[in-house]
Amino acid sequence: YSECAMSTPAPEPTLDDLRAALADRPRPRVLLLASLDPPRSCGDAAGRIAACGGTPAPWDDAPARDLTDAEIAAFAPEVIVTLADADAMDDAEDAQAERHDWVALPAAAAGDAYVADAARFADTPRILATILHPDALPDLLPPFSVRLALPRPAADDDDEAED
Repeated sequence: YSECAMSTPAPEPTLDDLRAALADRPRPRVLLLASLDPPRSCGDAAGRIAACGGTPAPWDDAPARDLTDAEIAAFAPEVIVTLADADAMDDAEDAQAERHDWVALPAAAAGDAYVADAARFADTPRILATILHPDALPDLLPPFSVRLALPRPAADDDDEAED
């Protein structure tokens, strides 16, 4: 019989810890959404996005509001993160995939469009920092906290008619 040494998990990094760890990294433009239909900003998220190594949108210093397609296109996000309740992540993933107008955005072209569990996201700043800088933060994301959700091009009706 031998005793097993139990290790305690490392404490969750604070926003200040992340800000310091990511200070010299490139800062991708981040579109952080509270919902998709219509696209709605999270409101007052600029500090969190910046601390996690991203560039916030111009509207991230203000209260949450609906966004226009023109605003999103002009911002040209390099990363998209849409928040959803854990039990609604499938629906959010499908809805984001149906945003055919987002296919031309840099985030879709780079494969950096995600749906994240809203509750875990709120409690775990490491989630956004890891999405933005996975090489700098090698720890795994909390299980089931994030899914890749790339917008798809609209189906070409002509191709379907030929089949």
